[in-house]
Order: sequence, then structure tokens, then C-alpha cells
Amino acid sequence: MAIWAHTIFLIGATAVMLDTGQAPPKAVKCEPPGMVDTERIGALLAQRGVAIGADFKALIVEIEEHEVCGTVYHYYDHNGTSAERDGWWPASAVKLLAAVAALERLSGWGFGPTATVTFHYREKDLGDVTLSVEDLVRAALIPSDNTAYDRLVEIAGYEWLNEVFLSDAYGLGASVLQRGYGGRHRYADSNRGSLQNAPRITLTEGTRTAELPASQSRKSYRCPEQGNCVPLRDLAECLRKVMLHEKLPDGERFKLDSKHLALLRGALGAPRDRGLGVVNGLEKAFGAERLVLHHKAGFALQWFCDNVFVQDTLTGRKWLVAMANRPGREALDEISGHIGLILRDDLLKQKEP
Repeated sequence: MAIWAHTIFLIGATAVMLDTGQAPPKAVKCEPPGMVDTERIGALLAQRGVAIGADFKALIVEIEEHEVCGTVYHYYDHNGTSAERDGWWPASAVKLLAAVAALERLSGWGFGPTATVTFHYREKDLGDVTLSVEDLVRAALIPSDNTAYDRLVEIAGYEWLNEVFLSDAYGLGASVLQRGYGGRHRYADSNRGSLQNAPRITLTEGTRTAELPASQSRKSYRCPEQGNCVPLRDLAECLRKVMLHEKLPDGERFKLDSKHLALLRGALGAPRDRGLGVVNGLEKAFGAERLVLHHKAGFALQWFCDNVFVQDTLTGRKWLVAMANRPGREALDEISGHIGLILRDDLLKQKEP
């Protein structure tokens, strides 16, 4: 077992027993916050004869509502791989971080999802581009549009995103976003996509209007090759806060209202044409009609990953499942089916595989 020190995962509770003349029940022992099992996933997959390569990364969080301990999170991290931020590529899975950051920034300025955003580009082939916030978020999360992702970062602001939002205060302090996917701006020394430049932006909602000045940053953050370094742990934490917002204490919540959350959840739960390997495997194990799934997958540089919130409508059980592997879009297909059976049969908490 290991302990993660950067986040408190469990809110403790004190039970007061009244004198009823009956023998008191046995004391409830709440699991210590931050306890992580790093061996169980591998042991269960090995028992099932599943070959796990060195590239496989996984985090499963079982979410349990306890009458004394509150919301309890049981963490299962395959060999500590969910904390790895370098040496693999999270690809489009990071677009959820950009969407949440942009919505929180807009909320702080008093704008909701129905606002429109005009990007005043200096490039002659672009000029002024006006889009709704709703369309930007949906485009980034459903068809996984790369330009929509870059524009969400432009709204949030490159430095605010990396220094305020991607911080320990948000539980996302291991993450860095530097690589643009749309290619409007590129790093001069490498020609890789850059997120450092934003055009002048006009925000409009009803009678309200605000303007953001153009910005250009020279800052770089700790991530190789001007990349996006985001561990599975941070991806799952962002998804946890989006999906469980109403159950979280105020200090753990994103600064979003019900309309922002409805937009994010609607996009994460929408049908899509690709990136379905993990969700297909889970559905096959449980039965197609049994699960409600919200997710954001990514594929690039032969890495496929997915970040999934799983709800079992039959039992009410919930999990976060974040996994990555290579090579290819099918790299998690077989494993996901086995993970689904492990969850369905409630095998994680058993002491022996």
C-alpha cells in the first residue's frame, strides 16, 4: 500500500452513540485518507491470464457512500503508474482540463455557457471568429476538435491555466499544458504547436460585454519537448470534481454552477464515433443497458487513453477508471473487458485474487 500526500481523499466523521440500553455496535473503522493499493489491478489481471506490457497505466477509484465515513474513495493504482506524467502522451484527454478551466474563468467574469466569444485574430485568413461557449466545449469534448481546445485555452489564459488552475490548490498540481493542437501558433525553435499566444477576445451575453486583451507569454513549464504532461491521477481528479460536484465540500469544488456542469456532463456523456475501446469493454462486461458512462478519450503518438466515470444503474455503484496503453487505438480493448468483469464481480476489495 502507498499513501498520496497531496490530496485529502476522505472526509472523516465522528459518530455519537446514544444510551439505548442495548449493546453498542462495533466501532466503524474508516479507511485512512490517501491509501492506495498498487498491486491489486495487476494481480487480478494476471490471474485472468491477461498479458500486461510495461506501457500499461491504470487508476481505478471505487466510490462508496458510507453513513458514518461519508464519501469514501478506494484507490487502486497499477504499480504507481497513475502518477507518471512524463514519458507518455495524454493526447486529447487533456481537453477536459481546458474546458473546465475556460468555464471557471468565464464564470469568474460573470459569463455563463450561453455567452458568445469573438476571437479577433490578426491572421488575414482568420479575421474575427465568433462562437458560443457551448459550441466550443461540445466541439472539444465530443468530436475532439483541436482548434476548439486551443481556443478554450485562449479564453482561460495560458499562464492562469498553468499557474492557478493546474495547481495543488485544485488537486491538479502535477499537470502542465503547453502544446497546442490546432497549429495556429508554433514554437519558433521546434515548430511544435504552442499555447502561449491569445488574440484579443470579446465576450458577450445578453447586454453584458467584456474584452480581454491579446496576450503573449514567454514562460515555459516543466514538461519535456514543450509538451502536455498530465498524469492519469489528475485526469481522474478533474472528472471526479465534475461528476460529483454536488456531493463535495465547498473547498473541493470547481467554481461552476449547474449550467456549466450540465454542459460538461452532457458533452462527456454524448455519443461519439471513436475513442470507444474502453467504454465498449466495460459495457460488454456489464451489459449494454446497465451502465451510464461519461468519458474523454485521447489518441496520439500511438498512445490511447481514456478517463471514464462509471455508474452501474442496477446496483448504484460508481467508479472512476483512467487507463493508458500503447501501441494503437486498440491497446486497451482486451484489458477493458477484463476490468469490466472485475468491477462487475466486485473483486477489487477482496484480499486475495
